[in-house]
Amino acid sequence: MPSSPTQMKPCGDDRHLL
Repeated sequence: MPSSPTQMKPCGDDRHLL
């Protein structure tokens, strides 16, 4: 898993991360 999971799945990962 990369250090930026948001780049891989900006659909939902970025949402719950922010």
